Amino acid sequence: MKPTLLVMAAGMGSRYGWLKQVAWFGPSGEAIIDYSIYDALRTGFGRVVIVVKKEMLHDMEEIFSKKLAPFVTVEYVIQDIGTLPGWFISPPERVKQRGTTHAVLAAKDIIHEPFAVINADDFYGREAFQAVADFLSGPELNETSYTMFNNRLHNMMSEFWYVTRGICQVDEQWYLVGIDETTKVGKEGDAYFHEDDQWIKHPLDRNAIVNTNFRGFHPQVFDFFEKSFLTFLHVHIQDLKAESVMAVLLEDLVKKWTIKIKVLWDDMPRFGITVPQDKQIAIEKLQKMISQWEYPASLWNK
Repeated sequence: MKPTLLVMAAGMGSRYGWLKQVAWFGPSGEAIIDYSIYDALRTGFGRVVIVVKKEMLHDMEEIFSKKLAPFVTVEYVIQDIGTLPGWFISPPERVKQRGTTHAVLAAKDIIHEPFAVINADDFYGREAFQAVADFLSGPELNETSYTMFNNRLHNMMSEFWYVTRGICQVDEQWYLVGIDETTKVGKEGDAYFHEDDQWIKHPLDRNAIVNTNFRGFHPQVFDFFEKSFLTFLHVHIQDLKAESVMAVLLEDLVKKWTIKIKVLWDDMPRFGITVPQDKQIAIEKLQKMISQWEYPASLWNK
């Protein structure tokens, strides 16, 4: 059975200013999601599921379902802040999504095969998809053994804004030991740093292995996600801003439930979209790859 690609696209894009999930970056109107789906299909994925907000569903269907119909059927699931397990009731004042763990759980009833999770606004490249697809189709994947695809810190920065990066610790066999979720990561020249709440800058290793939000799972992981999310809700149900972050869950899987997470990585430059200034850089990088025949100028022309 071919693995499924689960795309998290329910974010608000508050720093970007509008829905970057549907913004044009390629020369024929392609969004970043288009390149991810294109790479997924040519490396062995067989199905695409996109997590969206209810208010975005119509636009996403209009943009992606029609043009992708000759290649793959795109399915959608809704991440709704009011859709919670058990007896939990969301405070009516809550408007912020509940995090990446909740986003993945939106797909638990329709995904029953190995699957990968990515962000809609990050470009990963064919090599990353091939590595994860091979893992999901290989002997290492099982109910307690998953994977994540990472990169070096210096390849995962915005030129214009602080970012949050999960700095990973691994053992000798490249299995995850822990994730240090680090906020306010920036760079000045060739120097990388984390700025604390007192505006003091602490140096970071430019070659540190960081989480790229590209993970591969056995469907058994939904049980762990649900248990973790229930624990989160017991503590934070009345909090209007708290989020259940998948990076924290992965660390819990490793430390509390003895799950093994194989860290795959490369040193290829990647990019994501955080603020409007990132757009032109992304366009130029995609155009360079097109000129080098890594992608066609129009992805979906038959």
